[in-house]
Amino acid sequence: VVERVSRALDRGEKIAVHGHDDADGVCATLIMVEALAQLGARASTYIPDRRREGHGFSKGEMDLLASRSVDLIVTVDSCVSERELISYASGLGIDTIVTDHHEIPPELPDAVAVVNPKLPDTEFPYRYMAGVGVALRVAELLLSELSAGRTLVDPPSWGGARWHEEAVALAAVGSVADRVPLT
Repeated sequence: VVERVSRALDRGEKIAVHGHDDADGVCATLIMVEALAQLGARASTYIPDRRREGHGFSKGEMDLLASRSVDLIVTVDSCVSERELISYASGLGIDTIVTDHHEIPPELPDAVAVVNPKLPDTEFPYRYMAGVGVALRVAELLLSELSAGRTLVDPPSWGGARWHEEAVALAAVGSVADRVPLT
């Protein structure tokens, strides 16, 4: 994850954060896109309308993102089961990093990376995090590993020292709303 995002930053690639249209997914999307913005990324968001587009990826979404010259998709709270559509995106020249908390399918997608606390070999400290918790941990890692030596080109209004405090509050909202165990 760190290596691929670092390459995207160095090359000025376009990154799309793909979220889910519930409180968990929306909070996770905001955390991730704001962390990427602090690092100077050209990041946008895409949250499909569940009624029109369904849940997860769609070919139409991939075609739209390709037409916008997106090079990397970072999913939050979704897509661990999107094997076929992640392959489709790859065929369009778009890499995908999956961050999710849903159950692990029999076969993982061929993404650049899959981050999920339910993976058998994970080092996540808690198996039952909501998607926003996973996004928070990945965003913290990216900021920790990639902020040294980088100028914060366009830090968000709540970025910098306040980012972690605000991100943890969003993670709490998303976790409670998603009804994950709060132990």
